[in-house]
Amino acid sequence: MKKLIAILGPPTALSIHLLCHAVAAETRLYRLTPDTATRASLVYDVRFAPDSRALLASDRESIRIWDVDTLRESPPIVGHENDVFAFDVAPDGGLVASGDTAGTVYVWRLPKDLDARAPPELLHKLPRPDRTDGDSRPMNVEDRVLKIAFSTKSPILAAAYFEDENIVVVLWDWTQHEQIKKLQLKVCGQVRQLCYSSEGRYLLLGVWRTGHHRGKKGPWHLTEIYRWDTLKYELVRKPETLDDAWWCTFSSDGRLVATLSRPAALRQAPSTLHIWDLSVGRSLPLGILPDSASGRIAFSPDGRALATPSNERPWSVKLWNLADGRTIAEHEVPGEGVEIRDTRIVSVDAFSPDGRFVAVSLLCDVNLRRRHFLWKLPSGEAKESSRMTQE
Repeated sequence: MKKLIAILGPPTALSIHLLCHAVAAETRLYRLTPDTATRASLVYDVRFAPDSRALLASDRESIRIWDVDTLRESPPIVGHENDVFAFDVAPDGGLVASGDTAGTVYVWRLPKDLDARAPPELLHKLPRPDRTDGDSRPMNVEDRVLKIAFSTKSPILAAAYFEDENIVVVLWDWTQHEQIKKLQLKVCGQVRQLCYSSEGRYLLLGVWRTGHHRGKKGPWHLTEIYRWDTLKYELVRKPETLDDAWWCTFSSDGRLVATLSRPAALRQAPSTLHIWDLSVGRSLPLGILPDSASGRIAFSPDGRALATPSNERPWSVKLWNLADGRTIAEHEVPGEGVEIRDTRIVSVDAFSPDGRFVAVSLLCDVNLRRRHFLWKLPSGEAKESSRMTQE
């Protein structure tokens, strides 16, 4: 059975690959590159469409779209005046919501036929959220839209912002341009994940926080998990605090959360992979990762496997069986010919819904170069669909 994973690095220049995995089978690597470019690009987010036909990647002020089967790039989503930091694809695959670093949220309609070469259509531009203190002025969004998520059962769009250095989640009826509720968190941190459970019952949020202890104890970090019941948008219970966890991801049903953990003072120490059952608050430690992995992790669509990165040469992605904690497979991520000075990060963004391909991203923050690849069965031969190097 094939498994499809999307792999994404932190927000800087990177390489995007698609990897189609099957046990005891070879893979073929295709390079996906833009037709034209005037400068090196930043990629903040990568997602598959729900039908797994398209791969979308935010690219500065636009969102680029590829047909996964033909490797052909469709006209991008354009219209933002600032970098697109977050976006999500609606459950029916027909809409995309995008948020930029100035706090602007747009809703777009995708063309039904990617081969038709029709550009996406702008449907809605949402206003700035109202302030919590009741001031009639719009909320002063001094930072980016942090994350965006479509509800799986209603025309509601959840968007995480900063307000006065605190995180707030605003719920929009995007069809009416109406703000229906604001969920205020009196914390400041990085929003790692924002999503609805597959049946639409829960809204889940993972926030990474860090700081320094007084005295000689050194730095600390933790991840807080918030889970709201969407019937009333009330917290199911107080936030789960996961000490030493610096990255998290949720299973599609919203029941499990996976974390990578290590002490903040030991940045090069091996990471511990934990699986938490949010329904009972139980943790199952799967083991110590072989190196200081520092990228994103992701559950498979059925929640039975987990993909994690390895950031020691040779860079690779590992698949874990959650039933017994054993490694299913490990795949090397190619990085030949790229200059490396400081960091080199492989990360995992999401499995594609049908489990056929994997999008892999390699990060290089030296020359801001980016390469795109499609990794597909049945051969290991690398083949470029087009060629362009960004300097």
